[in-house]
Amino acid sequence: MMKEFLFYEEFNALNEADDAAKKRIEDLAKDSEVQKKMGVSDEGKLKHAFMVLFKRGYGAAQTNWGAVRPQIKKLGKPAAYIAWGYGRLNGFIDKSKAYYTSDKDVADWLEGKGEKPEPK
Repeated sequence: MMKEFLFYEEFNALNEADDAAKKRIEDLAKDSEVQKKMGVSDEGKLKHAFMVLFKRGYGAAQTNWGAVRPQIKKLGKPAAYIAWGYGRLNGFIDKSKAYYTSDKDVADWLEGKGEKPEPK
């Protein structure tokens, strides 16, 4: 498979989006309602977990573009990757199916039962 290269504008858009994502994740980790929903008040721990989840969703869209829904594809690649990152994060916060399956390692770590997950 050929490696896809980004143009200068796309690269800058990704860097700006990454900064915005970090800020949004920090805000989510500080949100008392989110902390209550997660059962964790440690902002640093939540921030780490949320960043891991965001990066997993982002990476899933990058590596499996065929699975991305057409309405999300219309956003374009950098924006669609970001949308998948937020989608995975929001699903985890809402404790959707992935909370108990594919992201169980993160849930276990937040509950004090497992190893600290690292972004891939």
